[in-house]
Amino acid sequence: MRTRVMLWCLAILFAAYGTNLASADTPKKNDVQIEINLAAQTLTYHSKNLARSFHCSTGKSGHRTPKGDFKVYAKERHAVSYKYGNTPMPFTLWFLPAGYGIHASTSVPNHPASHGCVRLHYQDAKWLFYRVPVGTLVHIR
Repeated sequence: MRTRVMLWCLAILFAAYGTNLASADTPKKNDVQIEINLAAQTLTYHSKNLARSFHCSTGKSGHRTPKGDFKVYAKERHAVSYKYGNTPMPFTLWFLPAGYGIHASTSVPNHPASHGCVRLHYQDAKWLFYRVPVGTLVHIR
């Protein structure tokens, strides 16, 4: 009987709060934008109260990162590129279904070097991952 009562209480709590368990610090998708400057190899995070820029490495010749306006359509904590030798891509923010995302990498040189994704240093990608909701606008120029 105790177990049923406890489960019932948990069910009520989850129904009331379960769909909104995000931290109060997590911005809403409309409050956040990402801007990627291909010429400068920078990614800038913009929210209502914060702007933060990171060095990034985008697509090399023959594999250019696409220009345009996109939205983060999915987030994947432990993504892997099966196309490129099972390469780990931690903290991926997918912005184009053709396989383009923003993710952590061990190689983030000061020039375009990827197969089209936007590479960030591990700590930068982790920081960004936990602050960017699905639906966030991504501007690539």
